[in-house]
Amino acid sequence: MVVGIPREIKTREYRVALTPAGARELVGEGHVVIVEKSAGSGSGFADAEYEGAGARIAGRKTLFAEAELIVKVKEPLPEEFDLFEMSWIGDNGDPDNHLYILLSGEQWPPAGYNMGFYKNDQVDAILQEARTTLDRAKRTELYRQAQKLIAEDPPWIIVDHETQIVVMDQKIKNFKLH
Repeated sequence: MVVGIPREIKTREYRVALTPAGARELVGEGHVVIVEKSAGSGSGFADAEYEGAGARIAGRKTLFAEAELIVKVKEPLPEEFDLFEMSWIGDNGDPDNHLYILLSGEQWPPAGYNMGFYKNDQVDAILQEARTTLDRAKRTELYRQAQKLIAEDPPWIIVDHETQIVVMDQKIKNFKLH
């Protein structure tokens, strides 16, 4: 995997997501590590230390273009949005965690995470109703309607799908992932 470590651009953020020792460990495991020029300087790490650990130093655009995984300390800022490919991992299993946040016309940056700038008034109306409906069956039906409309008017081309595998002791009973 190609791991990218950008310089943090948030005001007064001097940390870096990976130390030279961490870079050495990743490189030792067969990964390629690309560190943005001066990314570690605020934490006292020189580019030469990363190079000595086997990492490559590159400019910002090169790093974002080549990295398969970007590791940051802080959240992406609006001026970085165009550098990222969109990805999302749902963390609670509720459709509202995905559909409204990622596809509502009200969630365009910087207000939210609709970084594809998708806009469909009919979808927005259904999502808004679903978010405020307490009846589980009605809510489920509204989200189905929204998903059908989104499938007919696709905002993205999906290039990756992840499957989570959980390993646990046999003594653990009734565990449900999401």
